[in-house]
Amino acid sequence: MLRIQWTDPRGGSAAWHDDYVRILSAAGMSAYPDDLGSDSDESTVFAYDGDDPVGIAQGRVVRNGFEACFGHFEFLPRPQAMLDKLAVLPGVQGHGVGRLLIREFAARMLLNECATHVALWVDQATPWEGRVKFFESCGFSSLHEGSDRGEELPPFGAEIASLVESNARS
Repeated sequence: MLRIQWTDPRGGSAAWHDDYVRILSAAGMSAYPDDLGSDSDESTVFAYDGDDPVGIAQGRVVRNGFEACFGHFEFLPRPQAMLDKLAVLPGVQGHGVGRLLIREFAARMLLNECATHVALWVDQATPWEGRVKFFESCGFSSLHEGSDRGEELPPFGAEIASLVESNARS
């Protein structure tokens, strides 16, 4: 049975930090414990299968808005949200953990009335084609119309309310 738990990165235990690094590393993503707790607008949620942490989503409120590289998101009213990290252990990928984490992150941003949209950069440290398909299946789309997905991926984004609705638990 999957469950989620929000964690305050500023007061996290050593075990919490170890789980964070372990999950990101196993998913092939960069994992820097120093990234944790540096921003009061940061939100981190773990997914658990029983007592075992199997996934993590980390993001933040973007109070100053997005830059021009975020396409039309640059013109959205402030604040908005950024999903910085989403990682699921390889053994449980494809079982709804990532979708649950996206939904929970989006719901928290919506509940706090801090944002209407969320953006992300697809991690390119490992082959990214599957990640792009996953994010598109969750409701994200490229923020650069007609982008050819060459060597450099554009940022992706979505309306938060649609992420909550389309990724609802069954």
